[in-house]
Amino acid sequence: SEGGGGGGMAGVDSFGQIVVVRLLDQNYLLHDAFALFECVMSALAPAYDAIPAGEEATTAILEKAKVERGESPMEAMVSKIMSKIRFVARDEALFGIVLCMPVPPQIYFAKWVRLMFGREVFGGMKHVMRLWDAFFDLAAKIEHREEEMTVSLALMNVLETAAASMIILIRDKLLKPSMARDGTLTADPDPNDGIAYLMNYPPIEDIDNLIKVISSLLLKEKSLSQMYERRRSQEDEEYNNVKAEPED
Repeated sequence: SEGGGGGGMAGVDSFGQIVVVRLLDQNYLLHDAFALFECVMSALAPAYDAIPAGEEATTAILEKAKVERGESPMEAMVSKIMSKIRFVARDEALFGIVLCMPVPPQIYFAKWVRLMFGREVFGGMKHVMRLWDAFFDLAAKIEHREEEMTVSLALMNVLETAAASMIILIRDKLLKPSMARDGTLTADPDPNDGIAYLMNYPPIEDIDNLIKVISSLLLKEKSLSQMYERRRSQEDEEYNNVKAEPED
């Protein structure tokens, strides 16, 4: 009941109970499922090299990247993933080997992001759903924290970070020295071996470890962003102070 009777849900007020009941209404399951699907696909639009319709903020950002840098939505997505490896994880060696692979990174990045890494997870849909729950939870936190961030942009940011994390998790394999014909190890990794791993990623058995790496990268990215904002604010303040000084 909505009062203090035994049939109510503990910790949920009457309005909350009504919302829960409406969301679980059997008559509207298809409607709710399509609404959720539409929201997710809007976020995934860049992985399909498309600009989503209906979200003005997201569309404006992607259109701006296309005009200013000549980047398509997918190219912008790949650039962000690579930037996370290079500037957030600060791994120049890993960035370099991925950049020099004979297959362009958008091939495997798009494959991962389009299905939200569902094919790369070991153990079936139960584990995939756990990973997706983590994606949505992290995206909700980002959207709540940053005023100008839409849900779609927040989710894509999490998925881009997940793609960078996937690269980081197989760092040792990608940078492993190759074997020469005489059986000695060379200093350079074999790009062909790396592509084999990237195009057929080893099944992810430890979901918690992947989530941990994603969360760590997002935290570092947040810290770098705050540091950049403080530095820019200080530079603006110094510039205004110099400008305000009377001339001799």
